Amino acid sequence: YQRRVHGVFSLLKETSQTHSTNTTTMEQMLNDQNLTALRLFLQNIDKNPGLLNHPKLSFFKTWLEEKGMRIPAPAPTPAPAHTPTPAAAPEATPSSAPPKKQLAADDPENSDMEPVESDSEAHVAPMEVVDEVDPSVMAPETDEPLPMGAEASGDAELSESVQEQLAALKAQAAETDSLQQKVELLTRAILLAPPTPLILANRADALLKLRKPAAALRDTEAALKMNPDSAKSLKIRGKALRLLGRWEEAATVLRAGQKIDFDDDTEEVKRYVEEKFGKIESKRRQEEIRKRNQNDRRRQRRVRNAMRANRKAAREAKAEAKSGGMGMGPGGMGPNFEDPEMMAALNDAEVMRALQDIMQNHDNIAKYQDNPKIMKVLGKLMGSFAPGEGDSDGHAHGRHAGGFHH
Repeated sequence: YQRRVHGVFSLLKETSQTHSTNTTTMEQMLNDQNLTALRLFLQNIDKNPGLLNHPKLSFFKTWLEEKGMRIPAPAPTPAPAHTPTPAAAPEATPSSAPPKKQLAADDPENSDMEPVESDSEAHVAPMEVVDEVDPSVMAPETDEPLPMGAEASGDAELSESVQEQLAALKAQAAETDSLQQKVELLTRAILLAPPTPLILANRADALLKLRKPAAALRDTEAALKMNPDSAKSLKIRGKALRLLGRWEEAATVLRAGQKIDFDDDTEEVKRYVEEKFGKIESKRRQEEIRKRNQNDRRRQRRVRNAMRANRKAAREAKAEAKSGGMGMGPGGMGPNFEDPEMMAALNDAEVMRALQDIMQNHDNIAKYQDNPKIMKVLGKLMGSFAPGEGDSDGHAHGRHAGGFHH
């Protein structure tokens, strides 16, 4: 089994690397035996991800890590217990004595009910959506906010004296090489008269170069309220968001700024931001898929539990009927065998074959979704159990008003 799984994944890896389209190779890889072995292998990995640390699976572990998956670290090997009597009987290994739960899953006729959440799932840590280390990302500065000046009041005109002072401050700010002095000069201009979007954008630019992204965000927010199409304010805001590691917002704002006024420097920043956001979004999708698959497994176990319970109830009801006893009826756990439709269904060869088919493979439910007779029976079976059997959020799954939903 292990050699066959290794052969399947080696063939997959070789096919991925060479991009071979050879039909014969694909047919060899996708034969029923290989697919069965692969399915069992993935089920075991899902229950115990630590198996990926086995030396013989190093090629598969490397391939998964290249695709962005996080592999759990191997558990430390416990020290062997001291045994004074070497003749003591060894404990049964998993291969020689499978757990009772595994046997139950393989024997639908005589199995116990499966737990809604297995122990292995309860202890699997969720995948962390962690951003890669970026040394340029920083926390927002804690400086006191700079003055934002007064809002413009209608058509009020500035006196000639104020206009001359503003022109002098802006000229000095443009000529100085000191970023801190530039901020101070522009702040004086902002306090002297209601600021324009350009003055706010210029101060935001100086603040960003001083690595004060939070202050730059405040200035660009005020500038964009006055002029939403200010390309300079949009680009500075996008770069400030990038410094704070807010990749999705940064990508959106930088795209808007580049659309109005393209420049090569900003385009380079935009591409970097989009790449970072793409990686994070990919990890989020993987986590969503993991959670969705976990919920699917819970629903599938509920289906199998319901099928087992109802088959057992049917056998007991028939046995009690032969001995003159009473079958389960309304108010009990299980289907109502006084219901003529249910009694007819349990004696219908087509229904019983379908139920047996679904018992062997829960994915086969999809084959019967267009069969109203089968779906109606499944709906009755699921509806016969006590309410409240749902996920941890309290919602029941596997049923709806019209019958069964997979």
